[in-house]
Amino acid sequence: MTTTREARSGLWLAFESTGGCLVYAEPPVSVHSVEEARRTMVRTAGEVLEERKPAGPDPAHFLFPSGGERGWDDLVRCESYRCYDPSVPEKGMEVSYVLYEQGGLEGVGGIMWTYGVYLTVRGSPEIWDHPAHVPCGLYLIDD
Repeated sequence: MTTTREARSGLWLAFESTGGCLVYAEPPVSVHSVEEARRTMVRTAGEVLEERKPAGPDPAHFLFPSGGERGWDDLVRCESYRCYDPSVPEKGMEVSYVLYEQGGLEGVGGIMWTYGVYLTVRGSPEIWDHPAHVPCGLYLIDD
């Protein structure tokens, strides 16, 4: 179910992506609604996937569809974890997505590593329909 919900003072999204072993952080962006946040995340996931996928990718290893029509449900299927601490709401919720993952690649000494394209997004829990007072994934927080 998609509904239009406007945020009183807007929402923010912070993106971090990984391709192979390199991590790229982008400055936070501001959006006006949950739907705009979701569209921005889907668009960004597509851009990250196109930029960071390996040369000659194996189509069987795309978790997020390559090219064509992609939507929120496609991105949700790629979720690998979420983490949120309501005692620190200004940090927002962190949700990570696996867009492409290919294991068993050869390196020096034989088969040893996985190539993946990942997107991690931090923002307001309402973007993911998560209640702001409910913690999740706190075991993932490194203090």
